[in-house]
Amino acid sequence: MIGVADPQSAGNEVPRAYIVADASQISVADVKSWVKSSLASHKQLRGGVIFIEAIPKSATGKILRRQLRDLAVKENSFAVKL
Repeated sequence: MIGVADPQSAGNEVPRAYIVADASQISVADVKSWVKSSLASHKQLRGGVIFIEAIPKSATGKILRRQLRDLAVKENSFAVKL
């Protein structure tokens, strides 16, 4: 999970989940309902759920959140251009 820019409120971030799973086996609604039942309201996935093939990791196994943030910026800039 990372924070992405909130389009409705400048300067704020909302949580977004990047998940490695088969999108035909689990839906965004399933993920959001599980998060809703398990986590606090401020941690709800208002930034969305994105299915990806692999989570970027360093050689030591740490998640490279910077690359996920860069991916989110690219997705947002692409959506604005459409």
